[in-house]
Amino acid sequence: MDRCQSLWVKKYWIDKVPFGQWTPIRKGLFISAGATKGKKLFDGTLLTIKYFFDVLDMELWRSLLYRALDFEDDVLKHPKYLEEAYQAGKEFAKVL
Repeated sequence: MDRCQSLWVKKYWIDKVPFGQWTPIRKGLFISAGATKGKKLFDGTLLTIKYFFDVLDMELWRSLLYRALDFEDDVLKHPKYLEEAYQAGKEFAKVL
């Protein structure tokens, strides 16, 4: 993400695009996993992704946020997570 700072400078300093007044040309799917179950576990991450996608002229189409995944095989204990990610991938391909 830090390598994209030049894109932010181009968009907002050089091209002088008013913040929030642009039309996204791409969509993004964000998937994140965390070890704990806290309600605010992904708040900071989602805000970061929002601004990162902004620089890339993308809108957050959907986010998949998975809690209680601390170890390598933990996702196998949550077949619902795997199914949701699979379906989201199929839907995302159609949207693109």
